[in-house]
Amino acid sequence: PFAKALDLRTVLLQGGGKRSEETRRLAQGADIIIATPQRALEHIEARHIDIKAIKHFVVDEADMMFDMGFVGYIERILARMSERAQKVIVSATITPRVTKLAKAYIKPLRRIEIDPPGKIADGVTQRLYPVLRSKKDALLSWLIATNRYDRVLLFVRKKELAESVSTSLKAWGYKVGILHGERLHQERKRALQSFRQGETQILVATDIAARGLDIPDLDVVINYDIPHVKHDFIHRVGRTGRAGREGLAITLVSPDEIEQLNDLHKVLGTRIEEVILPDYAPKEIKARGALLIPQRRNAKKTSVSKQAGTHMAVKSGKKRKTTKRDGWKQLDESKKSKKKQGTRGKKRGR
Repeated sequence: PFAKALDLRTVLLQGGGKRSEETRRLAQGADIIIATPQRALEHIEARHIDIKAIKHFVVDEADMMFDMGFVGYIERILARMSERAQKVIVSATITPRVTKLAKAYIKPLRRIEIDPPGKIADGVTQRLYPVLRSKKDALLSWLIATNRYDRVLLFVRKKELAESVSTSLKAWGYKVGILHGERLHQERKRALQSFRQGETQILVATDIAARGLDIPDLDVVINYDIPHVKHDFIHRVGRTGRAGREGLAITLVSPDEIEQLNDLHKVLGTRIEEVILPDYAPKEIKARGALLIPQRRNAKKTSVSKQAGTHMAVKSGKKRKTTKRDGWKQLDESKKSKKKQGTRGKKRGR
């Protein structure tokens, strides 16, 4: 729509496309070229694109270029460009690797920050549902059915999980599409097209496959789990509430993900509102009425639990690995004391 409104000629270059057709369109001239890094480099090396004539070069989702192994192609393109060309690197998360890339090829370098790190759009409402892992699929189906969500973008960590969750949702009677890295280009394209046209109600996607998706009027994003890379959570939630619209982001968290949730709250700089559903929440959470209890309120409970020898990360409000380390330390100390007593007994026997 942007290019058409300004009467600009555009060419799309991507893997899976017909190279002969791409070459023909490039020969006719283009104002804007949208391309994947590898495909763009192929046309540059074949001299279908005059790299010295490029005036503006934009790298979007720069942090993902490293994760997907594309940074080598980006560097080879940047090295061939004119020094006068404007080079722009865009990313929702500025990692040290992105900064290093920018410093190497953009001189003078200027950083422009639209929103602070970890910022979620103001129009997005977040909700957190504590749930037993064995009941995640059932809760997911219940949420979609009860709230009558027309279109849901569902994020999962791994492609294997995407397949299993989609199978479960299909069994509940939902029309589901799948988007992950090992699907063929045409399969991913069809899945996305069907979702945009409303032919499928739910699109199950991994973080890498869904990065940069722009789906108009997407009201709901559901996180089946917390991503390994916490900043990917911001990208997930960013698929809804775009361009000033309102959106809803739901996150399902099981007890074994509490450590990741603590880390996520640090990245976000705030706590996500919890919604406890008795039929799905773990017993200990139903009893407390919350998944995590702030440290101030739980200070006394922490000291009591230490004296009793229980080491539960959920109750102390600390990271699970820290509490476990304390537990192992006490265990080691008790073993040492037993060894000393045994040594003393042997000496007396002598």
